[in-house]
Amino acid sequence: MKIGSPRLNVGMILASDLMAKHGIRLLLRGHVQNEKVVNLLCSFERTMGGLFECTHSARLTRQMAGVNMAEYDEEAGRLTFKLVYYGPALSGKTTNLMRLHDLVAAELKGEIMTLETQNDRTLFFDLLPLGFRTPGGLLVKFKLFTVPGQVAHDGTRKAVLSRADGVVFVADSQRNQGVNNGEAFQNLMDNLQRVGLDAQHLPLVVQFNKRDLPNVLSEQEVLERWGGAPWPVTFASALSGSGVVETFETLLRALYRRVEAEYDLAARHQLTEQNFVTAVIK
Repeated sequence: MKIGSPRLNVGMILASDLMAKHGIRLLLRGHVQNEKVVNLLCSFERTMGGLFECTHSARLTRQMAGVNMAEYDEEAGRLTFKLVYYGPALSGKTTNLMRLHDLVAAELKGEIMTLETQNDRTLFFDLLPLGFRTPGGLLVKFKLFTVPGQVAHDGTRKAVLSRADGVVFVADSQRNQGVNNGEAFQNLMDNLQRVGLDAQHLPLVVQFNKRDLPNVLSEQEVLERWGGAPWPVTFASALSGSGVVETFETLLRALYRRVEAEYDLAARHQLTEQNFVTAVIK
């Protein structure tokens, strides 16, 4: 189902020369290795009107060194963050991005790019680019991705999760989805370790979505189960947009606190936490 802005429905144009060039046919058949997935991500990032540049080698070097993963090009005055929406199948990850596109008013905002299956489920990824320029001239960019929820595409999950600067875990609030939520969260923890990211320091927000449906866990029940976790918990009904921006704001604040000292955002670039948030959300 389409909500809001136009999307690139790759499921409709798999026969095109562009898709063949980037190997998506092979990807959909499951024969593409992670390196090719990464290259495909880079190629799509470069199609976003120059909004994003992919520097895979540089980011991989920084990851191996154990430092923050954001892409910082001091000469160009550009700082780029990768944020990933993760969770079980059909929990509302794509809907979160679609509603964010409709609701936020960032200075720079591209269209959503989506790779879908025929039944409208994300097979590879969704990409939403956002950005703004600080009073000090620094260009701050965000690449928001989703991962496929289906277990069969775990290799793609790892490729999209690699080099992430922050994560939103989108859980399904329905009572009968507890096992799926738990397995998906454990999969996130496992894949974070596999791609070299530290879950204890990575900005992470847990969103319980689909609050508008019947037979959902109460907020009290959710908080009793997750209250001891170190990550903030939010509640949302992504179809209506309720809680979507609030979840994103919570992640942005956690991200700012994680990176402010490293990039001297407040003193050097006149970028406070509140400005960091409002420049994107407004």
